[in-house]
Amino acid sequence: MLSRIEVRGFKSFANALTLDLGPGVNVIVGPNGSGKSNIVEAVLWGMGEQRASRLRAPTGWQDVIFSGGPAKPPSGMAEVSLLIAAEDGEGPAEIEISRRLTRAGDTGYRLNGEGCRLIDVHDALAARGLGTESFAVIRQGQVEAICASRPPEVRAILDEAAGIGLPKRRRKRAAQKLARIADRLERARDIEKEVAARARSLERQARAADRAVEIEEQLARARAHLAALRAVTARRELAEAAGRAREAQTAVT
Repeated sequence: MLSRIEVRGFKSFANALTLDLGPGVNVIVGPNGSGKSNIVEAVLWGMGEQRASRLRAPTGWQDVIFSGGPAKPPSGMAEVSLLIAAEDGEGPAEIEISRRLTRAGDTGYRLNGEGCRLIDVHDALAARGLGTESFAVIRQGQVEAICASRPPEVRAILDEAAGIGLPKRRRKRAAQKLARIADRLERARDIEKEVAARARSLERQARAADRAVEIEEQLARARAHLAALRAVTARRELAEAAGRAREAQTAVT
């Protein structure tokens, strides 16, 4: 199923390395310290492993980048590409998954040459029964750990082996998404109640403001009417006073 591994700058592989794997059993032979375990870890890392401790990187992912040697400067990045062929005609004939990490901390995944998310890589692998949790890659000492596993852990192993691990993870992600949506919906309802209460208060204030404007207009009209009445009265009184003054003057003469 895994037909080619390309490694560059990962752990002890300062130079680019390509391993073409044929059908059947493939064996990598070498003395201690030649990097056999690093190849296994490169496969796990390329498949999206997120726990640095599982790849003997105690201080973090920067440990997987070639740190340099007597004749080789440190590498600026680590990159692993995996070419996986389909079995029994299932899905595309081949998929290529790549992972890259730079010393600046920039990381990225590619699926068939296109940038993608980690979850896309996990789904593409899980559809073929692969992945960091699928036990498609069994490392040294892992068999003993599997044998000593507790029933829930054994069940998880069997689920992955039976190919139902992916539907379970998708169901879990869907449940988590629904829970987040439910939380947002509840928050939206709370906000709706707050807005409705504010709207009622603002509506009362608006009605009071409209009434105040109406009363002010009525008062202005009343004041204008009163001023007009006073003016008429003043003119009449003035005319009467002028008449009395003329009468008085006539009487004197």
